[in-house]
Amino acid sequence: MEPIALAKCWSLDDGAVCLLTKISEHTWELRVSRGPRLLRVEVFGDLHAAVTAAAAWRAQLVADARIA
Repeated sequence: MEPIALAKCWSLDDGAVCLLTKISEHTWELRVSRGPRLLRVEVFGDLHAAVTAAAAWRAQLVADARIA
């Protein structure tokens, strides 16, 4: 199966973007990047876990931006 980009989960004002891709029948990948820089990537066997992680990663990046 070819990877299928399913959704942009979120994007931030600083240019960070989170993309959800289906890479096989039961496998999803989350990828967070800012411009050409890859910040985080993880593969999940459960779509709900991937979506939950995307929300948590967004919250963490927003919190980190407030501290910086």
